[in-house]
Amino acid sequence: MNPIEHKSCPVCEVSVPCAFVERWREFTIWSCPQCALQFSDPLYYSAEMYTEGYGDPGSQLAKDTGFHTHVTWGAMLAKQKNVMPFLTPLERAALKWIRAHIPKGSPTFDLGCGSGRFMISLRQLGYDACGMDGAAPPVELLKSAGFRVALGTLNSIPESWPSPSLVSCFEVLEHVPEPVEFLKAIHNRFPKTPLVLSVPLPVHERCHEIGGFFHAADYPPNHLTRWTRESLKLAFEKAGYRASIQKVHVTGDEIPNGLHLGLGIGRVIYSLLGQKSPARNGQNGSGASSQANLSRSENGLSQDSMSRQAVYRRLQRYALLPYVLWLRLKGKSGYSFLVIGE
Repeated sequence: MNPIEHKSCPVCEVSVPCAFVERWREFTIWSCPQCALQFSDPLYYSAEMYTEGYGDPGSQLAKDTGFHTHVTWGAMLAKQKNVMPFLTPLERAALKWIRAHIPKGSPTFDLGCGSGRFMISLRQLGYDACGMDGAAPPVELLKSAGFRVALGTLNSIPESWPSPSLVSCFEVLEHVPEPVEFLKAIHNRFPKTPLVLSVPLPVHERCHEIGGFFHAADYPPNHLTRWTRESLKLAFEKAGYRASIQKVHVTGDEIPNGLHLGLGIGRVIYSLLGQKSPARNGQNGSGASSQANLSRSENGLSQDSMSRQAVYRRLQRYALLPYVLWLRLKGKSGYSFLVIGE
């Protein structure tokens, strides 16, 4: 039977008897019985950690997430005349709503813009796109591409910028230690502006049928929360929004000409290169695979191992449409919740 402890849920914002989910490194994951949110204890966040993750391939966050590769990817996309083929199905669904509700030429604001793929698409569609991020490397990249981008928080946005007709925020909320306050801050700053937001479903939830699939990026200190419809609806209501929530694919055809064939072939070849993908932690986090993974995270990766990981990431990027289609049929392909807050 899982342990029960009283914890303060980041969405309910009260102490409730939460159920233990699993342990990961120095963090414990708990589940709220009222809104079904899963959250990290402690809820650790550091803006410096993300600047390091984007800028230093040797940092722990870069090893867990591959964020450092996003800057190179963003620089390549900024040179494309048409980035639409590179967008995820979720981003296309968001753009469909935006084009139907926001007049072309309107100013838009992308909060947590990262390497800027969505901002680039908005600009190519005729919108006045600007953004903000807490990490310096992607901000510098987008400034060099001619975008207005602020570094820091909502308070960093210059007053001289036009008031946006749209705020977008993709895959950011799960990184924030106080999600309700974060949404309230957006609503207070832009009270009449619709918010288009997404959060991922947990990796192990959408891929558990393929043999213990695991990814460190889904764990703290990167992802601090795992969302459900109930927790999203409550968080948006508390922030003053009326939320429309839908579940949307996020993988399968981001790369043109069917080159994004997905995850499985890459995993197989990665294993053949001599390093098996780690299995997902058990509930107590004490299995041999979790110990090995923890040991690697503590001691760092050898140059040879890092080289194999770089090969693995490239293979993943170009290998697996049939596999992703199979995952979709199984109902376990990559999904996010797309939320329209008005």
